[in-house]
Amino acid sequence: MPMSPIHFLYNLGGQCSFPALAWQRLLGRFNVYLRRALVRYLRWRGRSAPGAGLTERPPKRVLVVSESSGLGDAILLRRLLESLARTATVRVVARRYHHSLYADYLPEDCYRAGDDRYFGFVPRSWLEEADCLILHAQSLRSSLLCARWSRRLPVVAIMFGEGFGAGACFPESAYPNVLAVFQAAAEHLGVALLPSFDRPGEPPLPRAGVLIHLGSSGPVKNWCFPHFVELHRLLDEAGVPHRFVAGRKDVALLRRSRDWGRVEVDCLGSFVEFRDTIRSAQVVVCHNTSVLHLAAAYGVPTVSINHPADYRWWHPYRVDPRHIAFTAGEECPRDLAEKWDTLVRHRDLCGNRRFDPILPSQVAAAIRRLLDGTTQEVS
Repeated sequence: MPMSPIHFLYNLGGQCSFPALAWQRLLGRFNVYLRRALVRYLRWRGRSAPGAGLTERPPKRVLVVSESSGLGDAILLRRLLESLARTATVRVVARRYHHSLYADYLPEDCYRAGDDRYFGFVPRSWLEEADCLILHAQSLRSSLLCARWSRRLPVVAIMFGEGFGAGACFPESAYPNVLAVFQAAAEHLGVALLPSFDRPGEPPLPRAGVLIHLGSSGPVKNWCFPHFVELHRLLDEAGVPHRFVAGRKDVALLRRSRDWGRVEVDCLGSFVEFRDTIRSAQVVVCHNTSVLHLAAAYGVPTVSINHPADYRWWHPYRVDPRHIAFTAGEECPRDLAEKWDTLVRHRDLCGNRRFDPILPSQVAAAIRRLLDGTTQEVS
């Protein structure tokens, strides 16, 4: 892939005699001013953008450009697009590692994947044939797409800042949680957000006890590993079948713990492995990660352990009795002291001590409560 001008300048800064950090800060300031100019231009460009009437006249050919790197966001987007795909032709441009998420309901010629960093070019023919453009997550490229096409077709911007000329905008700041954003976008498009992934004619997988996922995007979001060891002991005493799983990076992190080896942890590598393992569980125990959203999308009850900074926005399932959420204290931002404590002082715990008020006995009781409810439902 040819190097972009920005990456060329970054590499140039690293090869010159002056410090690369100062060069990158200079480029950062330039980027700020460029974005401000772009905001003004896009607001002017989109002053007459179409967008009304989608509820009364649902679109028939929808193009979706998703620049979100998070798998949890992509899972919620799929619940919207799967509903939309019942009445319209949906084409998606997104990241390559999201392909498995879309592949089982979109035809192969309706998905265009880029690499993990760059989402890829949007085919012009797709833009010309579309009667609605959905932009998911904001970037410079998607903002330019909005400027170029917002006068020719309705643009729906989801989690897209201030809209930048889109006919309909659903920014994070206007909603209480991430699920409310997608529900509002679905209502605007004249469809219902699916409560779970649609699997017509697919036989249910046999249920296989409790699945406990140990990982997340970083140790600051993790319950300390000794608590999982104690949870293992409690579930063993209660005769509850359970299994510990983690990704490769999570296993490498957990090996630093002095308690490593006291529980057996299965390493899962691919998204398909995670998907099938989650679908076959009676209850999933996890941190606030994409595993939580994937389990909810497949209708599997969950017990989640949430950082206060994530709970309000990323855990919208608290009103559902099938999803029990634990959070450590009031909402607060992650600060430097917390990261230092987690990553340096207590690195052998492989987790955040802010979660210590959440007791293994409480989590075990929540698991048993869900199992009592799901046993009748599954049978």
